[in-house]
Amino acid sequence: MWNGEWLADQNKRGTAYVAGIEGWWTGKVGLEKSPEYKLTATTPLFDFEAGRIYKILAGSIDGHMFVFVDGKLLLELTDPDPIDSRRFDKVGFEAYASQIQVRNIVIRQIAWQPVDMKYPPQW
Repeated sequence: MWNGEWLADQNKRGTAYVAGIEGWWTGKVGLEKSPEYKLTATTPLFDFEAGRIYKILAGSIDGHMFVFVDGKLLLELTDPDPIDSRRFDKVGFEAYASQIQVRNIVIRQIAWQPVDMKYPPQW
């Protein structure tokens, strides 16, 4: 999770973006927005191999969420109501109904430049 908060009195995650790997009980990659989970996107189109080490990159830029595995974009999703990263600034890890190892964690501020994606006028 990132852009998150931890509700200590309830011992659970509050507002946050969540990336899932091999999740949703059916081996999907996905993105969710906690705590309502009304914004969710998943795909089963990446076959993970048990025991293999993967490089995972997940994050967001102004509500544009993404998950890369070994440099390949697997999923992206745009939140129409982005989480305020200045207010919700926690990052966390959890394994829900899974068996994983997490190694070599790097948390960083993303450097980016906007890309104007539109069709040029043709006449």
